[in-house]
Amino acid sequence: MITYYSFGRMEINGDSYNEDLIIKEKQVFPHWWRKRGHNIELSDFDLKRQLSPDLEIVVIGTGYHGLVKLESDFKEYLGKNNIKLEAYPTSEAVNVYNKYLGEGKKVLGAFHLTC
Repeated sequence: MITYYSFGRMEINGDSYNEDLIIKEKQVFPHWWRKRGHNIELSDFDLKRQLSPDLEIVVIGTGYHGLVKLESDFKEYLGKNNIKLEAYPTSEAVNVYNKYLGEGKKVLGAFHLTC
């Protein structure tokens, strides 16, 4: 569960992170780097470990000011695999992610922590 978020900082189960990250189940993938910075494309994910077909929902934190954009290849992959996509500025995405996690959903969260 994400316990805290502010610009550039996130706490997950007592551990603090200051770089973009992905969370799936109880595993945190820190240092999430995207080829085109503020654009999320399919190749920015590990398909076997992160975007596996058993997922129900992907929640994207688009940054403090919501500047991150989602590319069509990423959205199409999720659609073809019946994975629901929700994207919000990161502060709102944190709440949505925690809600789904609390409901026992198979959810992946990917969060841009700054702009």
